[in-house]
Amino acid sequence: MSIYKYISVIYPLIDRWAMPSKTELTTQIQALKTGRLLDIGCGTAAVWPQWAQHDRWGIDNSSHMLQCSLSGEIKERLLHADAQKLPFDEAQFDIAVLSHVLSTVTDVSAVMSEVRRVLKPDGICLIQNHDSKGWKYFDRLIQPVAYCLGVRVPFHILSHIDESLWQIEKERKIGRFSYFKVITLRKR
Repeated sequence: MSIYKYISVIYPLIDRWAMPSKTELTTQIQALKTGRLLDIGCGTAAVWPQWAQHDRWGIDNSSHMLQCSLSGEIKERLLHADAQKLPFDEAQFDIAVLSHVLSTVTDVSAVMSEVRRVLKPDGICLIQNHDSKGWKYFDRLIQPVAYCLGVRVPFHILSHIDESLWQIEKERKIGRFSYFKVITLRKR
């Protein structure tokens, strides 16, 4: 999306505003058994140092975000790719992270299918996103900004999860207004 060309340079400020939700996500990732982690929509990979116990890989569809990412050897593990067509073989990852991704893609089912494909049996998927349940008026208020950023509102996370394919292990509201959630899924 072209908007990221312009916001990639100020993304660290956006990340700082979103820190309560990033802190909760990081706490959950750190509590997981060490494994191979795929960060889908990794952006600048600013939180990666906090996930150092995992073998981290990331994809983002914005080359501008990736250009502003971490430097050094870890940069080789950041790939410009589409979440609907992940460039990995089946059953390669123990953990998949989607932070503020699902409400920005055109086909949530395709993304979740790809996540399931690249996760190992019994793999964990952590989804962090806004969830519109109970926020109808707030959604209306932010609609113009959301539209400019390519973010879908209203958005209900669990309406996109096929419970025959995923076991919902944990659902927690987080953030300044509890507009955000972190949901932990296990591949069935």
